[in-house]
Amino acid sequence: MDPRTNNGIGSWFRADNSQDSTNGNSWCSFPYKDYSMGFAPDLQAMTAGSNAVYPNPLWNKYGGQYCGLEAWVYNPANGRNITMFIIDGFAHEWVKTPGSIDLMLGAYTSLAGNYPSSKNNVLSGVQWGFTGRRSQKYSFGGAGDATDSRAATGGSCSASTDCQSLCCTSAGKCTSAGSGCIASISSNKLVAESSSVVSSTSPSGVSAAQNGSPSSVPLAESSTSPSSTPATQTGGPSASPSAKSSTSQSNTPSIQNGDTLSQVTTNAPTAFLGTNNGMGSWFRADNSQDSTNGHSWCSFPYEDYSMGFAPALQTMTAGTNAVYPNPLWSEYGSQYCGLEAWVYNPANGRNISMYIIDAFGNEWVKTPGSIDFMLGAFITLAGTVPANKSVVLDGVQWGFTGRRSQKYSFGGVGDTGLAANPWDSSASTS
Repeated sequence: MDPRTNNGIGSWFRADNSQDSTNGNSWCSFPYKDYSMGFAPDLQAMTAGSNAVYPNPLWNKYGGQYCGLEAWVYNPANGRNITMFIIDGFAHEWVKTPGSIDLMLGAYTSLAGNYPSSKNNVLSGVQWGFTGRRSQKYSFGGAGDATDSRAATGGSCSASTDCQSLCCTSAGKCTSAGSGCIASISSNKLVAESSSVVSSTSPSGVSAAQNGSPSSVPLAESSTSPSSTPATQTGGPSASPSAKSSTSQSNTPSIQNGDTLSQVTTNAPTAFLGTNNGMGSWFRADNSQDSTNGHSWCSFPYEDYSMGFAPALQTMTAGTNAVYPNPLWSEYGSQYCGLEAWVYNPANGRNISMYIIDAFGNEWVKTPGSIDFMLGAFITLAGTVPANKSVVLDGVQWGFTGRRSQKYSFGGVGDTGLAANPWDSSASTS
């Protein structure tokens, strides 16, 4: 199997269903549930062409090699990046193209953003790759998931407690799947529209494979905004977009959370291409300590919970450090503001989609590729609220997806008057 980036179809399966040839027990020799966060790659590829299953002695060998491996999975249709694990093997006769994977129902729903209505619902162009880590629970013969510990419909949900339906309302109650889904922060369920299909086959106590998708490079945030023209946050160069680059069908814009995302066909970035690495600091939208006043360098208002970050101002402006009223300010602002990026935190495996919403003053950029996150974006990526400015994320990775947000484009509407701090409530949007 390709140790780097794999591409293919993302179908879905259930843990214990005759139609999917599964019986609740994985090829990886542990029990699993519909909401186990995992997928199944091609069994034939994992077993070097032997298609080994119990009681073939090679079953243990290859299961020990692949089961539990952590992978990033990227859905180009909506820009979602989810961290999952290999929890089964996908029977080769169902593998339509090299790199295709079969996703457990819950993992599919998280990646697609909705429940599939039939086996014809599949995700196209799914990308995935290994992170270099392995889960003990999902290792060959591990504990797996014997019971579903998530809250049932009607139960309480929070940033640390997910719903079986993957739908948590803003009031902190689990509801059936539908348009009101709000995944908790810790679950990393960045939901959005898409579809998936393909079934997995699981003989005897060995389940078929699911699907998974790599491609994940962390993103960043930051901002410094003096007067009505914001300052900059952190950022780092290291050119060449990373895995998460989105390949949305044709050039048709997609709508997400009221924002329009379009493919970047003109005024494309010339810096920060590929995968960038650096430190991830944080800032607030309107705070004298952070040299911000509620107005971004990108010429729009923002809030503490705007989902964005700021790369190095000097790098974005080709060394000019242009700010208002320098005429180059609008030129470079139009080139970089609103660009969508994937951002990865290696400390917890979280991958979050964010946008460039400000610029990071070069004097604060400690290492190339470092970025400054808006407070809410930092919390989402870190999983905790920072106690002080000394709290930063090390080794953050990020790269462009190839799309731009209309709301966060230079001179866009930005964010004003967000009613409440979503991170203080029992549920949050991703």
